[in-house]
Amino acid sequence: MPELAPTAVTLKINRTSVMLYACHYVRLPEGVGATVQTYLGSFPVTATEVPPKFAALLREATLGRPGRHQALMWRITEAVLEPARARREREAAARQRVAIGQALNWATQALRELPTMANYAKVILTPNAQAALSGLLAAAERLAADAGGAPAGPAPESPGRQADDEALPVDAQLW
Repeated sequence: MPELAPTAVTLKINRTSVMLYACHYVRLPEGVGATVQTYLGSFPVTATEVPPKFAALLREATLGRPGRHQALMWRITEAVLEPARARREREAAARQRVAIGQALNWATQALRELPTMANYAKVILTPNAQAALSGLLAAAERLAADAGGAPAGPAPESPGRQADDEALPVDAQLW
């Protein structure tokens, strides 16, 4: 009958996964020995939290060895979870930056096209259009204040039109 040494628990972290292994040394009756690794479980390095199933496997594998559990959790946190959280935050910030730029470009383009519409002069003077314009100006003032710019001034004399020296070029891109 082979003689088994106590089981050790190890982590292997590669580009895609965090893998948990139980390792033990086996000494055979012939005097030779070998290390045997048993795969216990894994999770992707993109995870920002340890999956419950993996956490349970880790607790079970390190039962009676709280120092080993703590050391493995520290390694998982430092090498996998914190970088994944930072990566996710950077990706979300980049998506939001693009979405904000696209929304501002769309709004700018749509506002530039309004004066060219056939019924613009009639519609812009209606109470509904005036209320919508007032809300638009208030939102633009908040955005300008958030961006550190000067708040929007009074509406131009001719609604929806800017003086040539104030107007952005038609092909101007904000982002």
